Amino acid sequence: MEWIAARQKNGILLLVSGLVGLVFFTFAASFIYFRLYADLQRDEQQYQMIAKVGLSRKELNKIVTHQLVLMFFLPIAMAIVHSSVAFTALQQLVDFSLMQHTIKIFLFFLSVLTVFFFVTRSRYLARLYHKLV
Repeated sequence: MEWIAARQKNGILLLVSGLVGLVFFTFAASFIYFRLYADLQRDEQQYQMIAKVGLSRKELNKIVTHQLVLMFFLPIAMAIVHSSVAFTALQQLVDFSLMQHTIKIFLFFLSVLTVFFFVTRSRYLARLYHKLV
């Protein structure tokens, strides 16, 4: 009976933690998206100056993609490292393995972030090309 009660508590904890994580993830993704478009005018001016020097479209893609990768994936990499340390400490307090669930959650958030990255990148580059041409 204790095992069932413990399992239900852990399920509720996992659900609540996942929902809180989803809210923070949505907030962070929205913040990055709006920050990117708030800086679009400044970025357009920079890329126009660089384009006058002879920047090709392929080089512009590479530069923008590199900047966006840092903007999107550096915070999640830091969060994964931080969470891994926290889950390792939490593992000492509970009598079952959290690693399998943790890895699934990390992979889910990383896959959603990757899709969001590619959608944002394509829209950002389209707007940038529209302004440059």
